[in-house]
Amino acid sequence: MADDRINLVEIAHLISYLERNGWRDEYKDQHVQILGGFDDDSGQPLKITIPKDKKSRNFQILLTDALEMVSAVQKEDLSTVLDYVTGVSYDVLSLRIETPGNRHTISLNSAAQIVPNLKQLIGYAATGLKSPQPVHNGLSSAGKRMVETCQFGQTFIGSYGFTVQAPIKTSFAPSTVAYSSASIDEDEDGDDDNELVAKVEAESKIEKIPMERRALIRLVRGLKFVKEAEANKSVEPILAGFEEGLSANMCDALASMLEVDEKQNARFEYRFSWSPIIEVKDRAFSELISLPPTAATRLRSASSQMKVFEHTPETVTIIGLPSRLENREGEKENVSARDFNGVFDASDLEKRITIKILRVLDGKLPVPGLTYIGVFLASKERAEASQAWDADKLIQISGRLEKKGREWYLLNSHSFQLIHTQKDD
Repeated sequence: MADDRINLVEIAHLISYLERNGWRDEYKDQHVQILGGFDDDSGQPLKITIPKDKKSRNFQILLTDALEMVSAVQKEDLSTVLDYVTGVSYDVLSLRIETPGNRHTISLNSAAQIVPNLKQLIGYAATGLKSPQPVHNGLSSAGKRMVETCQFGQTFIGSYGFTVQAPIKTSFAPSTVAYSSASIDEDEDGDDDNELVAKVEAESKIEKIPMERRALIRLVRGLKFVKEAEANKSVEPILAGFEEGLSANMCDALASMLEVDEKQNARFEYRFSWSPIIEVKDRAFSELISLPPTAATRLRSASSQMKVFEHTPETVTIIGLPSRLENREGEKENVSARDFNGVFDASDLEKRITIKILRVLDGKLPVPGLTYIGVFLASKERAEASQAWDADKLIQISGRLEKKGREWYLLNSHSFQLIHTQKDD
């Protein structure tokens, strides 16, 4: 039976999808466009005819034939192809459950267990973006927003599958921004201030990439670490990559899905399709990632080890950007002593700022990937930090990093100073 979504296909989106997947333009006029680039099983070249005039009598027939040919060539069922073509403004996660018996259904009980864990997996992928931690105490506001904005797509033929659509909204023009995995890490090479400013500007552009895209990229990396762990029969790839991959929460969610129907020895296959609005140049992010049921044991082990990571106080000197000033005049935030879990007095709120770490000059971060920390400053230093916040300038400060409640703070801070860079000239 034909899929009703064929009527939703935009020809421009279909042609863009085909070109991104290796089809080449061979002929076009005002009525049709013909693309080639692939051969059939006998070695004969295949041609796809795309109708351009929706008013023509054979428009629906030609369009359906074209989509069915794409489905056959790419060895994807028609429903999956339509997910990709109609989801131009979405990133799509396709999860296929492959069983030895190749059943096209799963039990209602299994589905009821998979969906909540899929929700947790996606939510914690977004939670780990701002402040990667081995384990999180709950979904962050970004994580909650992620699960609210993502949509379930249609299931598809071939064992059983789920699709999740993540909307991509950006101010960039289509296809002008390529995803970059660049990030600001600890500086080991003594970059000069000019290079540091370049890093700040580069990250500023990356942060404009929608949260939904960055969360799914994080999930892809995490799944690849699991695949590597299975190949090496070691949890080390998962543990070493937690700052850009899986947290303990995500490990538990993945393991719970793999354990749903252990008797069926099911494999879970993940595939990601990216909206062309923001290009993903690395094809590795689009490769099929298949996890066997045995991966559940390794994921549980990785989760257990992450949960017992011990963080001792660490003395550091950092360079960073003031990113938030509590109770700043005219910009008061809705915060109270409750937000500090009883660790600090309410009067401390007036002294607190949040710093985004850009470089560690001395010491090391207790948690790889730690990005935002709270600092309490005296009045004079806080006034200077306010000026830096207004002018987008950098500050340097030393202190002892400790985790209080759910947040990291630089305590006993000293040696505060504003940093002059070539950006100021």
